[in-house]
Amino acid sequence: LKASNKLEDHRSLLADYESGQLKYSMLKEAVAEGIIEMSAPFKLKLAEIKADQENVTNQILDSSAIIRKRAQETMRDVRELTGLPSLR
Repeated sequence: LKASNKLEDHRSLLADYESGQLKYSMLKEAVAEGIIEMSAPFKLKLAEIKADQENVTNQILDSSAIIRKRAQETMRDVRELTGLPSLR
């Protein structure tokens, strides 16, 4: 509950716990609401990504090409520094 910024619920349920009055159903409901609130931004972002799947796929492909080129340059430098023969 602290993580979801439900501090009043946290204090109230903690007091109930300490007094021996806490009911699991109250705790369960408060925690579930906190988790739902915390996960809402992730659900929105996922919906955005799914709505623009083609663009996301293109970004991944572009990034992969850049990373692959950089890795090839790094391996070329390593081979040159270590005296290993080039694979090409």
